[in-house]
Amino acid sequence: MVPRSAAFPQRASGRLFTRLESQLPASPAVLQDFEVVTDSRCPPGVRAPDLVVVPEPLIADSPTRLDTSDVLLAVEVLSPGTVRTDRVSKFSEYADGGVGAYWIVDLRPGPRCPRPPTSWWTAGTR
Repeated sequence: MVPRSAAFPQRASGRLFTRLESQLPASPAVLQDFEVVTDSRCPPGVRAPDLVVVPEPLIADSPTRLDTSDVLLAVEVLSPGTVRTDRVSKFSEYADGGVGAYWIVDLRPGPRCPRPPTSWWTAGTR
């Protein structure tokens, strides 16, 4: 069982959902806390990004899970207990699975060392 995120990251995720919904063209769909299969072996590896953007036709049949290769964008809003998982494990799982883009939203206060531009990719470059 994965603990639910704290109030501040949930609020940020909701606001980002609203912004994405209003800015994207009609075709892609934005989903919150939706399961994405990162490894299809038994038992399957499953993640639930805070937000995913997927092609609209994929949700017509109301699936309960999607494959990573179906995801155009995955977004994780960092919570205190998820920093390493979001920055390391999920990063590589999403990239290896074919997620189009991965955003990490870090709302923690205070200065941090800048990360090199290896923490993002565009589809087809990794």
